[in-house]
Amino acid sequence: MPPDALHELNRQVGILIGEVNGLRRDLAASDAKSDTSRRDMHKRLNDLVDQTAEIEMTVSVSGARLETVEATLKTDVMPTVGKVKAWEQRGIGALAAVGLVSGGVGAILMAFWQEILAKLTRTG
Repeated sequence: MPPDALHELNRQVGILIGEVNGLRRDLAASDAKSDTSRRDMHKRLNDLVDQTAEIEMTVSVSGARLETVEATLKTDVMPTVGKVKAWEQRGIGALAAVGLVSGGVGAILMAFWQEILAKLTRTG
């Protein structure tokens, strides 16, 4: 092989070795970047799992509190509401009775007004 051909062959082998080394560096950098990305992704997933667990706990506690409030409403508040409604109906009935009696008294007064005035103004 002539020396120029050998020199060219060595030069091309050197270029190939440089390219291979460059590829190795690129792959190592890509691996490091992928490792960082995966680590960040796992951290975010773990944070999401923790948040979901907190939300589930909050919903569970809220559900229990709601059941307690519903039970209290049924046992304490609703009977009182029933009593107040009964009082309201009695009050409406009493007002109606007072209205009827007042109307009757007024009607009697109007019917006999002239006679009442005559008796009151009569001097005697």
